[in-house]
Amino acid sequence: MAYLLTIATALMGSLLAKKCRIPAGAMTGAIMGVVVLNCLTGKAALPVFAKPCMQIMGGALLGHAISRRDLQKMRSIMKAALVLILTMFLLNMTTGFGIYKLSDMSIITALLAAAPGGVSDMALIAEELGADMQIVSIMQLFRMFSIYLIFPPVLKYVQNRQKECIISDSNEMTKEQEKRAEKGKNCLITLAAAFGGGCLLERLGMPAGFMVGSVAACGALNIWKGRGFIPGNWRFYIQSVTGAIIGCRMTREGLQLLGKLAMPVICMISGMLLFTFLFGMVMARVSELDFQTSLLCLTPGGIQETSLLASDMGCDTSAVVVLHTVRLVSVICIFPMILTILK
Repeated sequence: MAYLLTIATALMGSLLAKKCRIPAGAMTGAIMGVVVLNCLTGKAALPVFAKPCMQIMGGALLGHAISRRDLQKMRSIMKAALVLILTMFLLNMTTGFGIYKLSDMSIITALLAAAPGGVSDMALIAEELGADMQIVSIMQLFRMFSIYLIFPPVLKYVQNRQKECIISDSNEMTKEQEKRAEKGKNCLITLAAAFGGGCLLERLGMPAGFMVGSVAACGALNIWKGRGFIPGNWRFYIQSVTGAIIGCRMTREGLQLLGKLAMPVICMISGMLLFTFLFGMVMARVSELDFQTSLLCLTPGGIQETSLLASDMGCDTSAVVVLHTVRLVSVICIFPMILTILK
């Protein structure tokens, strides 16, 4: 019953947000609805397999649209990746030391709280390095919530007429492809590739393996055979359930800590906005990516959620997936070594 109640609340929130034309409404509405449910009743819950399933489905939704033409754009990824790593390092150091000065956290706790990685990854690293795991988890949750509630309307604001034209052309191409496809058979083949690729990379221990493996497998399928297909209306439900998963993480106790962490949270959000827009302009100049795609590549959110936002807003989803994979790998592999030295 708790699962059904959570899903129903997420769908109602998504529908309401869509009706109100809130940017990224399916995900944003689901997050807000499930947060309210969880804080009022404490009964928001989803089965443990919901997250990997949504990561794989989200990856399939993104990967099935990757074509050979998209591969030609990857030459710009190297320069963009260098800008990304530099941005994440400066963002972490600047906001981490700012949080350290504004609070009574230790320097390691502050830096991990501001690190642009995954919530669970940073919490586990915090435990290993002797930082305050609870504070790191709460700060990471607030970082994630601020990204999905603040960044979509900001990104929507910077959209221009040229981008809208590109979205329109892309949608028309997608409709033409869907008309030629053997929808049912191709959908099953795409899902099989998504689950196979996602489970394989997760098994191999790759960061965000379910998502990255699903995108890679479905992209390879479409490039090789041209048979990648996922119904367009699935996007709404995938985003809604993804929002529910995020919302389930925020409890009443977490909200009660907001008063104590108000200044560190403001410092963290301000730093994210400043660095994202500043280096977004740099990335757009040195690479072939447009400004809006550059902003989403630098937005330090989860790879699944940020990629879905990119797809929803008509950005270059393949570039977003690749660069967020670079971000996660660099944060998980490089940042602990730096923090160990500082410790």
